[in-house]
Formats: sequence, C-alpha cells, structure tokens
Amino acid sequence: MQSKEMKKVFMINNGSSIKEFIGETATKKVVAFGATVFMQVIADNYSELNLGEKVTYIIDNDDSKDGQTYVLNGKTKIVHKVDFLFHDDLKNIVILIGSDGYALEMYEQLEKNVHLKDVPCFCLAAMIMNRVDDTCEHAVIENGERIPKIIHCFWFSGDEKDALSKKCLDSWKKYCPDYEIKEWNTYNYDVSKNEYMYQAFKARKWAYVTDYARLDMVYEYGGFYFDLDLELVKNIDVLLGAKFVTGFGPIRDVELAAFGAEKGSELVGDLLSEYELRSFDASKKLTLKDVQPIFMDHFMKNKGFEINGMFQNNDGNVLLPRDSFSPRNWFTGEIDVLPTSFGVHHCAGGWVNKADVAHKQENMSNIQRIIE
Repeated sequence: MQSKEMKKVFMINNGSSIKEFIGETATKKVVAFGATVFMQVIADNYSELNLGEKVTYIIDNDDSKDGQTYVLNGKTKIVHKVDFLFHDDLKNIVILIGSDGYALEMYEQLEKNVHLKDVPCFCLAAMIMNRVDDTCEHAVIENGERIPKIIHCFWFSGDEKDALSKKCLDSWKKYCPDYEIKEWNTYNYDVSKNEYMYQAFKARKWAYVTDYARLDMVYEYGGFYFDLDLELVKNIDVLLGAKFVTGFGPIRDVELAAFGAEKGSELVGDLLSEYELRSFDASKKLTLKDVQPIFMDHFMKNKGFEINGMFQNNDGNVLLPRDSFSPRNWFTGEIDVLPTSFGVHHCAGGWVNKADVAHKQENMSNIQRIIE
C-alpha cells in the first residue's frame, strides 16, 4: 500500500465515477493505458463514456504492440509504447487505466513518474464496479404462469459435484420445492445435435457446451435454466408471467446463468438459430469477448433492448437489473444481496483462470481502498 504522501503526487480521482470522468474529459483528450479486451467490452456496454470518440490513442507496456491498431467502439486507435505519452501535452490529457486484472500495477507504475503529478487519472474498472444502474424494485411482470415450474441444469463432466454445486441445488429445492428439477448429462442429452456444442464438448469446454444446451432444453420444455453455481435466496414465482426473463450481469452483460422462458419461446428459438451459424475453435485463446453474455449483449440490442443495466419489459420479454441474480461484485468478489435479489451467481467460471481471478480481486480491492 502506498503512503499518503506518495498518493498526493499522483492518484486515481477520488470516487472515479462515470460522472466525474465525463466532466474531466469535456475539454481534455483521453489516453488509455492498456490495449485490453476488457476496455473494448466496457466501451460497447457503457456508451455514455463515449470512449470511441474520447480516447485519442493507447499506450501499452507490451512493446510488440507498438504501432498496432486497436478498435474501440468501432473507432480505430493506434497503440504506442508508454514513453510516447511524454512527448504529448500533459496539461491537456486524462489517463484512463483500461485493465481490471493489472490496474494496481499500472497505477503504481504511473505514480512513480513525477511528470504525471498533475495529470488526472481514472481507473475504468473502478468507475463501474460499484455502480448501480437500477434494481428489481422497479420490475413489473404480468401475473400468470407462462413459464412452467421446471429448473434445468447440466453436468457434463461426469465428475462428482463440488460443495458449491450441491449447496446451490439444495437452495433450489428449499425456495422452489414444487419445481421439477431436470438434470441433463451425456446419458440423457445428445451433445452432437449442434456443431458448436459438439466441438466444445470434445474440447471439454463445459461452459461453452452449455451455451447451446441450456437454450435447447428451455425451448423444448419451457422453464428456468440455472448454472450449478447459481444459489437462490428466495422464491422465483413472480417471474413466471414472463415470456422470457433474464438479468444483467456486473458489466451490463446479459447473462444466461439464470433465465427462464415459456415453451417454444420465439426469442429462445432465434437464439438457437444464431448458434447454428456459429463455430467453436478449440485452438483459439478464449477471451472475455468470446463468452455468451457478450454475445447476448449484441443479440438483445438487435431485439430492441438497451444495454444500460435497467429493467426492461418488451412485450413480456424481460431484462432484469443485475441485483436479480448477479449481486456479486465481479471485480472484488464481494457479495451484496439486496431484498430485491432472487439469487447469487457465484461465477465459479468454467472458462476462467482461477489464479487470474484471485489476482484481479486482490488488486481491485486495493484500488478501491486507494480511491475511498
């Protein structure tokens, strides 16, 4: 942890809020530190930041990226070495740290340079990690039972379930005792019916196998699908009147870790059709842009929804705010269940590196202490 005296030399703007960032960058250009996939996703989901227009160029510690192009919100930027920054007019610059996993190291690197003592700095992850766009307090869903009382889940690995999975299963039984639980596996579900799913299955990428399978079974039977790291904290009967219902995640990503739909849902059917056109490349290094919630952002936007974290009900197709099933802070790991929450997606993550997650959470907890 840095001393108070050192923090006065260079520090992330206190609060580091979106409103403060917009105000600070009204007359100054933005230099983003880190050519990250994370910043590309946030730029798309938080359009009010206007990063595509405001970011002038990118600096990055990886010298091999020098001179490469980087697309941000549809706008092409050039990546430079960090030293490029010091040839610019520092009085007219705001620095934006574009990483979440290495935000603390990047902050400490900048802090050591006395030339930056008067340059405002914002951390992109800190700007959004505690932001509340809306809560389910404002959610209005028609009464009725369009969605049948079924909960679907998948367990393809064949391994014994871990303690968290068992705990989550028990929570479904506790809060929804009259729901039928259908557990699907390689013995009762055909993973070869879709090429994307089958290629993911052969690569043992279980999370991507489920991307198609969950849609398939909810379309055929109706009901809810829950990841096995989704713990309920109360009954979900009030959601039964929707044609389709899901919630935003922690970065305005539309998550299907917990969703429900009526049998033969038109929206779910359209999603399944999209997966007939997709391919899974097991040799490709998978990033944040490859996960289903980011794909869902684009899909839902094309269906007339706004990617803004707010409650929306479009003719019975419902998007809930993140407190519904994602009250866990994706950046620090802290859980803040609200009275409006239905459950907690623990984000055990079959696609993520556990060491990277632990590193990010420790770093972002430290960043949070710095800006408080």
